[in-house]
Amino acid sequence: MWELFRDLVDQRVSQSEVSKGVAMENLKRLLQGQGIGSQLLRNIETKFNRVAKFDLFTGTKSEANIRLYQRHGYTITRTQPLSQTVSIVFMEKPAQAGL
Repeated sequence: MWELFRDLVDQRVSQSEVSKGVAMENLKRLLQGQGIGSQLLRNIETKFNRVAKFDLFTGTKSEANIRLYQRHGYTITRTQPLSQTVSIVFMEKPAQAGL
């Protein structure tokens, strides 16, 4: 899976920072809905199954990310403003023994 992701990034990203941002947005749209994020979460949770809980954060405007995390059992614990227009959502999920 990582090789596919790396190859897609390598094919779409040029030298300029602006092009990289556009390429990453296009790549995100191309890969969205294929279960890659869900698989990544499952792999992380399986590999680190001896922790008490999982914590993560994302931007409040990243609604698709928030929905994904909620589907996987994460709940919002707090929101922290970084500026007048940007806030971060902190989420957590208790680890399940024996994953």
